[in-house]
Amino acid sequence: MPEKLSTQTREAVTGGSRILLINNITMEEIDYRAAVLLECVGEPIRFQIIRHLQSGPRPVYELTRLTKRHQATICRHLAVLRNLQVVRYRNHGSATFYEIKLKGISRLLDLAVRCVRNTTPTS
Repeated sequence: MPEKLSTQTREAVTGGSRILLINNITMEEIDYRAAVLLECVGEPIRFQIIRHLQSGPRPVYELTRLTKRHQATICRHLAVLRNLQVVRYRNHGSATFYEIKLKGISRLLDLAVRCVRNTTPTS
């Protein structure tokens, strides 16, 4: 296999079956990570938090006010989003500001909202 493809998309042949590798990660692993990400952002409070962050960085106290949740609850959800690298934070004085880190997450949430709006209940 050419050396220049070592960090590019490439196929590895294992026991006669082909496994697609992207940046040395199998498609199975990518699918798993994508499912974990969807599960994470699919939680309603986290979904709300990300939607509020779409307009730019916000301090924790503002996210608390906007979501009408306790600060401890918001901080717990922000920690989950931070661990998956969906958001990042920076301290500014005594406030901690969060912003979206993961490119494309806003489009994903917008698509989900569009899907719901386009779905009509059947009766």
